[in-house]
Amino acid sequence: MNDQSSPEVKRALPVAVSTRVPPEDNTFIKLQQGKVLWTGEPAESPEANWLCDKLPVDDIKAVLAPILDQLGLSVEQLEVKFLSEGEWNRVYLVTDTSQGREFVFRASLPVYPWYKTKAEVATIQFIRDNTTIPAPKVYAFDSSADNALGFEWILMEKLPGTQYGSIADYITMEENLTIAGTIAVWMDQLSRLSTRSAVSIPTKMGTWN
Repeated sequence: MNDQSSPEVKRALPVAVSTRVPPEDNTFIKLQQGKVLWTGEPAESPEANWLCDKLPVDDIKAVLAPILDQLGLSVEQLEVKFLSEGEWNRVYLVTDTSQGREFVFRASLPVYPWYKTKAEVATIQFIRDNTTIPAPKVYAFDSSADNALGFEWILMEKLPGTQYGSIADYITMEENLTIAGTIAVWMDQLSRLSTRSAVSIPTKMGTWN
């Protein structure tokens, strides 16, 4: 329902950069070493913390390089700026300086290696295909941290919009009711969806050869 394909894209998206198979559960701790610092009590929702201060911009460009031709871009045209950070993710704005196109690049901690990124990409696509909720188009992703950046990542389109918190004190009651009505429609659409998996949506994405 949300088809916002760019004319520059030359093949089916999203592109799965990694061809690696899922890791064994007993390797999770090894894959997290040097990247994740767990704090708090294990039985009381421990928190994952980043062990590195910054992600090098050159490394972000390096992991994007293999798929840039599919988007009509080149490394020389890219500008990468830090946007925000959460407990598990770091988000960057990627701008094509020649055309002004903007993308969102999100790198994630390996809290659940391979599976988390795969499930998120599949869920976004499922929402795009089955609702009118404005979910971003995913252009490419790497569910393996075996890359120049050292972390799993997703490259998606940057959707237009304004954070509600920045305008909440200035909009009218009528506008608030319109927003609430739109969210209610989205929630109703979500409530009508179902999958065979109670945990996450499985995916069979193409790989980059």
